[in-house]
Amino acid sequence: MTYRFTSPDMTADERYSLYESWLLSKGFQELARGVHETLEQALIFSEMLKYQPAQTTWGDFQKHVQQLEHRAGRLPFPALLAEVNGRNSAKVSFREISRTLKFSRTVVSYRE
Repeated sequence: MTYRFTSPDMTADERYSLYESWLLSKGFQELARGVHETLEQALIFSEMLKYQPAQTTWGDFQKHVQQLEHRAGRLPFPALLAEVNGRNSAKVSFREISRTLKFSRTVVSYRE
């Protein structure tokens, strides 16, 4: 069994440019994912501050945390940011950063 991988004919400069675009695009994608996951954790922690049952079991506590994680994981970025800002006295301003990241990612993805 042999494998043969071929690619379009490209110069070294074209390959470099393609690789650079791919690398930057993946970097922006990971950065956006990290910001989203950080906001998810902030929402979960702020919800946990409100959680004050008289008595609970470890299983009930874990179930409550799983429900919070599931809810936070399903929220789109703007709703997640609004929820975190609604619970904190210090407001987080990621709107402009989010727009800049999306714009930069788009520019890098479609440049020639």
